[in-house]
Amino acid sequence: MFPDNEKNTTLLLLIAGLLVSVFIADYYTRLGLAEWIFYILPVGICIFSGRPALPLYIAAIASVLV
Repeated sequence: MFPDNEKNTTLLLLIAGLLVSVFIADYYTRLGLAEWIFYILPVGICIFSGRPALPLYIAAIASVLV
């Protein structure tokens, strides 16, 4: 399938894309909607990265974006 390096790069791009898309949706919708819950998706996808500290970094970034 994919070599590990290419797989990790693809996964990191997916995580970054999800963070940006949720942030944009959060920014353009009215206050009070619960779209902030979708910030959990990039953190959950980090499980497949093979990097133990990555979920912590992504959770910190998501917390700042919220």
